[in-house]
Amino acid sequence: MHTLTTIKKDIMRIREILIFTFVVTLLSCHHRDMKITMTKDQIAQLDSLKNTYKFTDKDWDARGLIPSAKSMSDNMDGLLNECLSDLVALENKDLTDSELKNILNRGLKRFNKLDYDTEGREFIADKFNEISKILRIDFNEDLNIWLYGRLIVKLRKIFNKEDSEIIESMMIQCTKCQDTLTKAITRIEENIPEYWTVVKCNKCGELNLFPAERNIKESRFINCTWIQSFAESEFDSIQINKKLNELKINN
Repeated sequence: MHTLTTIKKDIMRIREILIFTFVVTLLSCHHRDMKITMTKDQIAQLDSLKNTYKFTDKDWDARGLIPSAKSMSDNMDGLLNECLSDLVALENKDLTDSELKNILNRGLKRFNKLDYDTEGREFIADKFNEISKILRIDFNEDLNIWLYGRLIVKLRKIFNKEDSEIIESMMIQCTKCQDTLTKAITRIEENIPEYWTVVKCNKCGELNLFPAERNIKESRFINCTWIQSFAESEFDSIQINKKLNELKINN
């Protein structure tokens, strides 16, 4: 009798959990399908970005990169403007997050990834990330899929799920062999300054640079080996890339 009562209680608990899960899922789906209209401020920001040349030599320099040929930068700016035009044309339209993401993905597909090196692709992705912030949507996973491929993104999810110690993972592609290099952040602490991180690719031995990040107390590296870190306060983007080239010469 006691066993039967226990079983009934367990069934009731399971039922409550299932109902709760169903309600949460329903609310989540409702939020994703909820239609919103872009504000005048959002349209103005998109229009301003469209009318701004986004790949100037100064912009490339700020990233510590050698500017691409003018024709290439013009092409990148033009393709991005096509996506911005698509968005601005939807003023006063009711759209869901999914519909906005579809427009951004259509814009990404206009870029032939084979036409650009790793740095160029990341520059393009950063611009789409800027647009997604104006739209107030989460476009990170779509950008990671475009940059690194769906398989890598899925493996990253599995890896993060299986290793609960990892708080966040940063991924870059080796500039020589295109292998995916990962910096797994395992501990964060406030008031730690930003540091650039130079690593060596385990596959080809090329030196690569992880962007400066702050508040990282502990991290470990996958497919690469830590070489040296440099304070962002002492090295700007141009100086750190010059230092990286010096290290490559002596490597």
